Amino acid sequence: MAAELRVALIGAGRMGANHARVLAGMAGARLVGIHDRSADRAATLAGSHGCAVLRSLDEVRGAADAAIVAVSSSAHAEIGMRLLADGVPCLIEKPLAIDEAQCRALIAAATKAAVPLAVGHVERFNPAVAVAIRALEGERILALEARRLNPGSARIQDTDVVIDLMVHDIDTVGLLMRADPVDVGAQGMALGEAGLADHAAALLAYPGGAVASLVASRLAQMRVRTLTAFCAQRTVILDYLSQTVAVAREGADAPEPLPVEKAAPLERELAGFLAAIRTQRDADIVGPEEALRGLAIAWEIQRQLAANFPVPAIAAPRR
Repeated sequence: MAAELRVALIGAGRMGANHARVLAGMAGARLVGIHDRSADRAATLAGSHGCAVLRSLDEVRGAADAAIVAVSSSAHAEIGMRLLADGVPCLIEKPLAIDEAQCRALIAAATKAAVPLAVGHVERFNPAVAVAIRALEGERILALEARRLNPGSARIQDTDVVIDLMVHDIDTVGLLMRADPVDVGAQGMALGEAGLADHAAALLAYPGGAVASLVASRLAQMRVRTLTAFCAQRTVILDYLSQTVAVAREGADAPEPLPVEKAAPLERELAGFLAAIRTQRDADIVGPEEALRGLAIAWEIQRQLAANFPVPAIAAPRR
């Protein structure tokens, strides 16, 4: 078996807890410590997994072979830069950082340290995505429709629905279209005075006339994660939550389900990150340059939303 890698976790919130849970059951990895700005929260999660509380980022150096950064988006660059400067390979949860300058600085720091830098686009590791990509090989995609709906959450306070949810579908659409959009339009709405979009609809136009319609919302009472690709001879329907893919063909009574070997996307993502550290090859991670290309589209959608928002923002309903 490959040598055990020591992993430090930065951030003890909901996503950090998910990483801790998966790491605890992975062969070849050991969660050695947790750091969080709330010492009590770090202690609670560390106690659940029998690891140390790291009082500062300085304690990561020498104690860990890798770090997972699962803190608020606004802190990604600061924490990532400190860890990379110490030569610690990092998996930073999406988004990589909040602007291009910070993203470029992280990329430069990882290059200087010669260590892997991965970005947490967990849906890339959903096994249904790979099946959908294979089902569309050789097909001309005419249109795509993605829907990603969530109930609102008090834990999301520093990002809008584009970075919180839609960025996953921007990534998958990019994989399928293998091109950047030539035009971007978007409309949305925000609840409350912060002005962060809670519902957004974007329309991306691609070379050759194909379009992708993306809807992301935190106004729903249920979770939905679907993507449909419309082609001349077939329609491919992907459901991320159920990890299913089906193909509808003209004249068929019902869509034909395709076999999908179900797996935990976060476990696959972490395994790829650890493999990249061992081999110094980036084949099994979402690299920062790739993540930045998706963020550039997300930022353009945000600019369109800002230009088209109703003013003032709609007040949140009383509960």
